[in-house]
Amino acid sequence: MRKKQLPKRIEILRKAFENKWSLEAVNKELEDNLCERLYARNIYEAGLIYAFCLGFDYENWKQLYTAYEEERKDARDYIQSPEKNIIATYKKEQKDTKECIQSLEQNMVTTYEKKRVPSYSGIWSGKITLKQIYEYIMYNSKENFQTGTVTEELEEKLWKEQENTLPDKTSIGFLDKKKNFIAFMNENQKQFSEVREKARYYFCKYLYFYIEERCENYYDKCRTEETEEKIYGESLFLEYCIQAEKNALNQLTMLKLLTPLKNEAKKAKVSLSLEQRKEYLRNAALSFRGIFNEFNYFSKYSPIGCRDERTMELFRKAGIHAYLQGCISATLPQRPQGVYERIYVVDIPETLNRYLPQNISDNAIYLSQQFYGNMEEHLIKESCETIREYMKKRLKLYRDTAKLVITSRLHCAVPCIAMGIPVIFVCDTYLSSYAWLEKLIPVYTRNEFAKIDWNPCAIEYEEMKEVILNNASRRLKDTKEKYEEIIKISEFYENRVKRDYKNSYIMRIDEFVSKEWKGKKEIKYGIWGITQSSDEVYNWISQNYPNAVLSVVIDEFRDIEFKGIKAVKSEEIQKYRDCYFFATGNSSSIAAQKKFKELGLENRFCSVYGKLYKDV
Repeated sequence: MRKKQLPKRIEILRKAFENKWSLEAVNKELEDNLCERLYARNIYEAGLIYAFCLGFDYENWKQLYTAYEEERKDARDYIQSPEKNIIATYKKEQKDTKECIQSLEQNMVTTYEKKRVPSYSGIWSGKITLKQIYEYIMYNSKENFQTGTVTEELEEKLWKEQENTLPDKTSIGFLDKKKNFIAFMNENQKQFSEVREKARYYFCKYLYFYIEERCENYYDKCRTEETEEKIYGESLFLEYCIQAEKNALNQLTMLKLLTPLKNEAKKAKVSLSLEQRKEYLRNAALSFRGIFNEFNYFSKYSPIGCRDERTMELFRKAGIHAYLQGCISATLPQRPQGVYERIYVVDIPETLNRYLPQNISDNAIYLSQQFYGNMEEHLIKESCETIREYMKKRLKLYRDTAKLVITSRLHCAVPCIAMGIPVIFVCDTYLSSYAWLEKLIPVYTRNEFAKIDWNPCAIEYEEMKEVILNNASRRLKDTKEKYEEIIKISEFYENRVKRDYKNSYIMRIDEFVSKEWKGKKEIKYGIWGITQSSDEVYNWISQNYPNAVLSVVIDEFRDIEFKGIKAVKSEEIQKYRDCYFFATGNSSSIAAQKKFKELGLENRFCSVYGKLYKDV
């Protein structure tokens, strides 16, 4: 029989043991064959590094590592299942009676409850909330995780171990070798654990930052809507604010059970305070499917062009290819050469006023790009019908008249720089969103106002503008070509005279609840059988009957959670006789229909498939 060929890396390690290579020789051979070097932060490979440093043969190393693994397993078993050890001991010393065992187990439960690991430890069960992630980050930010030097430190220890060993390495007795090897591995076990915890910490940290940034965007939209509604009531801008709130909420797909907030976003009248909304999101559970889809979406369309450096780094740390492109408004065409007379000061910090030269402060026109209140009235005042029209008018003003623009507004500075207007950019605090701008002009913070150059030159970078635009154009063209046939096929079938059609699931549910729920203020319901249509049913009920509460979930075959509720078996149905049930699966409809017929509760049961099983 032909001998099975070993993987290249394993084959090299086999040769290394046979020929008693040094660690240096092993790593060189691995690299020459495009294999990874031995990695000191991997427990298994740390043992191999130890062996090659001290010149052990394969059998010697195997004996040592087996002995270490057995010791480790014994310790792990004791830590993971202390109750087994306790019970075994107790049984030997006492009579094996039910009362004794029950008493012992109760003591263990009590002890466990007292010593429960807090959420900030990173050990969770059930749903994980945004608040728990925050607590974990804050707690572990105080801890001193090992840095990237762990690898070097371990390797240094190994080399010291080699130096301290007797010249004739093979003459050391096995017991001494075993003792030294296990001591080394145990000494570094803590570091292995810390490295793994560090990975979890950074994942949670940047995930939290990512979600929190979207939460802050949502809060900002809520504030604007609340202010507009309180001061002006209904207005064109209020409708815009409501839509902006909806859009911001739709960006929080990483969180579960946001239906109350979505219902709130549909109303023109604010009923939930901002603090109530914040508290709701803090306690919202993470949706792991939502997190995966979010990052998978970006992976699908990578590399992602990012306006600012922080966003780019966030993508890269998540393993998604990204590049820094700056704002697309930086590609606006340059204005013609000419004589321009006006100086515009746009939303500068108050602290800058005392630094303004007199010739600027006396002649400047002070403007703002931030408006509060009724946008409709403001547009009428400016003789504009839409915000877009107003924006174009403002840009034209800068382009045709500006000699100099002094501003703290990024979206004022960038298009002005692109159009060839000299710009002084100032800010109280240096933010990540400003970092890329420094490639074009200085960014002056509060402590640098005295150093401002008040006579800046216009910036020209036409060649780079062309590169940026060509890249954007090419990527759009490639995407169009990729999906052109798909779009053509779909349009062929979509391009027809369409009639309204209804979802058969929803039709049956609508018919059922219109009859059974009419006039009822408090409604409890359950879902029997978790399928793809369960979400659809739940969302429709939440949208149309916000007073209806999902109280129970039944699934006969899986231990599963749905909308934060752990599924139970149908045998517990008697506990929920006051609930209305919706069966969302084919097999569950059969079982449920039979069960409710037996209980005489047919008026509390609806199948999304209708009454298809008359023989049941």
